[in-house]
Amino acid sequence: MQLRCLIAVVDAGSFAAAGRTLGMTPSGVSKTIARLEDAQGVRLLHRSTHNLALTDAGEQVIDAVRAVAEGLDHLRSSLTLASEDDARGRVRLTAPVAFARSLLLPILADFQIAHPQVIVDVRASDEMVDLADAGIDLALRAGEISGVPGHLRQKWFDFDWVTCASSAYLEARGAPRAPADLKEHTTIGFRNRGTGLVEPWWFAAEPGSKKADRFGFDCSLILDDAESVWHAVTLGMGVGWCPSWLASTGVGQKGVVEILPEWRVLRSPMTILRRDSPQVPGRVKDLISFLKSRANTLDSPPSR
Repeated sequence: MQLRCLIAVVDAGSFAAAGRTLGMTPSGVSKTIARLEDAQGVRLLHRSTHNLALTDAGEQVIDAVRAVAEGLDHLRSSLTLASEDDARGRVRLTAPVAFARSLLLPILADFQIAHPQVIVDVRASDEMVDLADAGIDLALRAGEISGVPGHLRQKWFDFDWVTCASSAYLEARGAPRAPADLKEHTTIGFRNRGTGLVEPWWFAAEPGSKKADRFGFDCSLILDDAESVWHAVTLGMGVGWCPSWLASTGVGQKGVVEILPEWRVLRSPMTILRRDSPQVPGRVKDLISFLKSRANTLDSPPSR
């Protein structure tokens, strides 16, 4: 403000005219310049009753003062644009392939309507990656997550695992009455790409119980992505154990029904991961907030 006052006085020729330009009183302008002179230990203006003029020192520095003032104006403009850009631009997001296709895309369609200035760059992958190394802002991951240094996590929603089969399969093979009956059925296994192991299935120890028992089956078909397991179920190739977010749009449709619902027991979290950084762009915060606003609609019913 001191530099701006000096420039205004030089251009306007008086404290009063400079004050009108700056929205200040003449005395306020005079005092501001006096503080600048006192701070620098140099007189910049000759003051008289009817005239103001630059001193020799003032003449020497006025061009530099103008350059500095213009630089400050440019800096303020750049900071304003940076602040605005904080809420727009690109958010890089990774999510499991099946989840991205079946559940995430409809949510992002709504997000784009609410935030058209944000580009969501989705990297569908079932692999856990270091967000900083991969240049990713957010990761959505299912299951328990621990031991991921440099990342902050927050639970998004919980989901059940659903045992399902096609109506055609059940008509041909009959419906199991209990989990143990699945040993006599064609089961479709899911191989975890991270561990390389076929995931066990979990059921309640008895209907309605919260105690879980682990079951392993000699699967006739093993696939390494959840969407393929679900597709195999719809084709009548056997019984599958699928996350509820994948089965929710298909059970009751596509000829698929849930079996053993009273034996549901395992609930898994879907987690939002982001880099542990004090500077979180506004667009990333907006996407996290939008995702969390949908949590209540995504939580599957408690195990029955």
